[in-house]
Amino acid sequence: MVYPKRLQEGDTVGLVAPASPITEERIALCVKALESLGLKVKVGQALARSGQIFQELEEEKKRREGADRIQAKETKAEVAGTEGALVEETEQEGAALERTEREGAAADGRLASWRQEDGVKGFLETGYLAGRPEDRAGDISQMFADPKIKGVICAKGGYGSAQIMGYLDQETIRKNPKLFLGFSDITNLLATLSQRWGIVAYHGPMPSSNMIDPPMDPYTAACLKEAIFTDWQELDFKNPEGKALETLSGGKASGRLTGGNVTVFARMTGTFYQTDTKDKILFLEDVTEQVPSIDMYITQMENAGLFKGVKGILLGDFNGCEDRYCSAYPVEELLRDRFGAMGIPVLSGLGCGHRRTTATLPMGAWCEMDADRQSVRFLRR
Repeated sequence: MVYPKRLQEGDTVGLVAPASPITEERIALCVKALESLGLKVKVGQALARSGQIFQELEEEKKRREGADRIQAKETKAEVAGTEGALVEETEQEGAALERTEREGAAADGRLASWRQEDGVKGFLETGYLAGRPEDRAGDISQMFADPKIKGVICAKGGYGSAQIMGYLDQETIRKNPKLFLGFSDITNLLATLSQRWGIVAYHGPMPSSNMIDPPMDPYTAACLKEAIFTDWQELDFKNPEGKALETLSGGKASGRLTGGNVTVFARMTGTFYQTDTKDKILFLEDVTEQVPSIDMYITQMENAGLFKGVKGILLGDFNGCEDRYCSAYPVEELLRDRFGAMGIPVLSGLGCGHRRTTATLPMGAWCEMDADRQSVRFLRR
């Protein structure tokens, strides 16, 4: 197992979007957030282009909403026969909208041009993909190939990283191991980097998700910096202050850490990228999924044999996961029911997942857990 070199102040990192897009405005904020950590940033070509397009789409949406609002007010004024404040307000907004429309004419032309390009319209119209899968994969492969790039950081998760797996240049990535950071939909990449390509990858905060509006909180920043900026030999996991771990099943276990987002991890089953969980410590988290859906995904993993041979289980945040059928059966009860009787050590309540405050975990690193003492640590071995 390769532990990538730590980042140092002044290093250049590549910013990529393997899944969903962010606007040009948010890309700039992400760059600024990474620069505040002492890093230089190279933005991937696919991310930059999709950021341009989705910035224009956001502006187009605002113009349409403005036009609809003016139309509604004009209709209301006509029906009421009002000659007072409403008419004056409508005229003022109409003038502002007219200026906005004039300024947006060039943008509309660019959007029309992009919509006609081969390979662009498909992802442009989805609203949830940051480019063609080959382009998104190309950004990552190019960052690993570039000797000036010392690490690769995902701007956000979302949807679509599974589409890029077959387009990645695995030989280039294998021969040029680098620090890789992301979570959520990025689970596909974390699992593949650590298991198939032997590179420890980091499940941790992403710029658009955790580092801007507002900036990272002290806990998240401290965990991230310790994981990626130090030559750590051991990392002791500590929860955010005031957040307790819960023992669902006692005992000690050790093995390499794998896992990630329940939804994504379960959907990898039956594919070439299904993870081998035997003799591993399995980490799982999710967000805003219904309790029955979480139950279904756990059952999918169980039926696929993913819990056979697992040494221990770590459960992170499951915030927003509710049971619409019975509010008296929260996700915490489901986790106790499904994992508490497996006969292996299980710890719940790790502060890692889809909250703004989140730990950084080295996926593929050696992990030792003691569920009785509620301790977790990672070793460089």
